[in-house]
Amino acid sequence: MRLEELRAGCAAWSQSPSPRGGGARGPYSQLQCAPGYTSHLCAACTPGYFLSTEFECRLCPTLGLNTALAVLTFLGGVALVLYTSYTNLKDSYAAAGEEGRGGEEPASEFLKVAILHAQFYVIITRLPVAYPDVINRLQAFVSAATGAESTVAFAYSCFLPGLDSGGQAQAQQLGALLVPAAVVAVSVALWGARALRAAGRWLLGGSLGETLVRVDESVVISKQLGFVFVVALSILYPGWAQAALSVFSCYHIDDGHSGPFPDRQQATWHHGYWVRDMAQECYSGRHLALYMPIGVAAVVLVCLMPPLTAFVLLYRHRHELDDPAVRQRYGFLYMRYKPRFYWWESVLMLEELVLVAVEVFGRALAVVSHQILLMLAVFIVLSLVNMACAPTKSRLIGLLEFLSLGVLSLTVTCSLYFVVGEPLSPEVACARCEVAQATAMSCTLTVQRAFYVHDMTP
Repeated sequence: MRLEELRAGCAAWSQSPSPRGGGARGPYSQLQCAPGYTSHLCAACTPGYFLSTEFECRLCPTLGLNTALAVLTFLGGVALVLYTSYTNLKDSYAAAGEEGRGGEEPASEFLKVAILHAQFYVIITRLPVAYPDVINRLQAFVSAATGAESTVAFAYSCFLPGLDSGGQAQAQQLGALLVPAAVVAVSVALWGARALRAAGRWLLGGSLGETLVRVDESVVISKQLGFVFVVALSILYPGWAQAALSVFSCYHIDDGHSGPFPDRQQATWHHGYWVRDMAQECYSGRHLALYMPIGVAAVVLVCLMPPLTAFVLLYRHRHELDDPAVRQRYGFLYMRYKPRFYWWESVLMLEELVLVAVEVFGRALAVVSHQILLMLAVFIVLSLVNMACAPTKSRLIGLLEFLSLGVLSLTVTCSLYFVVGEPLSPEVACARCEVAQATAMSCTLTVQRAFYVHDMTP
């Protein structure tokens, strides 16, 4: 009976895939894949599984667990947006009211450095590298806080476990684009509900309530909601941009000319295959009719509009940046930078966009180590640009940002341990990277201490 099944599978070898995507090439091809895998290179998932960044098909969690993780991730993103909005409004209000802190850096500055580091960390750990579980768990936690699409803990496609690879790709793509929009909408709605003057006075007490009441008295609700909206965009921007650009991420398999037995090659579509569904030809069929219009609109609205809007807003008020009203509305976009670099927030968004593009389109490279080296080169260039321009007013903040880029560059470098030559065990690789990162951090903290002592010396 087994021999008959094999013969039937061989007879179906040349069976064409569905033009809608989402299926294996044929029974014989499917026999080459492990359980849960299907399609070209066994890089798509059968129903009940979801796809990770390493083209690994993972079993969907139970519906209850998947829902709980999705809700916690959503609430974590909303909480981070609201807290960041509060700290920035508080510091902008203090700066506008000339409530100086005697040279002490406001909390919002350190929070921004931490968020930026977390965003870059998520971009790095989305590289197609078989990282240890400890890194994957940390990436899942950080992704939940910054609104990036989860590829570790849960999946939007697992809410409908009967979907084939085409349906899974559609659920993941739409979820990655729509959930950040929902986070923005809920954050703005909650802030608007809180801003009701009567509720704000009796629901919140202590310094938090006092600060919010003072903000309500000096800033109209419409401007506050606009403030929260822009803060949410800055936090969700890298993850949202990744979702938009992933529409155009394709992987080439065969060309029909090179290699042994080119006449037997089956996956020869010249535009490659969509990384979210390796059974779907890029720029053809469903990908061209459905996903391309969505991708173009998403790139314009998500990738280009935020940095352009930030630049236009500040450019229009470039001669009024010291005005208290302008500081309260837009201070979080420029107050941390030197006057001549008031537009640097837009540059920062473009830097994030470049890193996201390397992560998304670098998947077209046949060798993973080449993508890692490209990411490392971009990090080095960004470090050089940031240090050469030194846009921040605070030397301490500038030093912390440089430390962040240095540690992230070492993290990218250490990723080569898992892909070049004979891979090291996760324990050995992580131990070596921890030593390198600890050494770099110690050196930077020593320099930071020297700067602090120099500044404090009369």
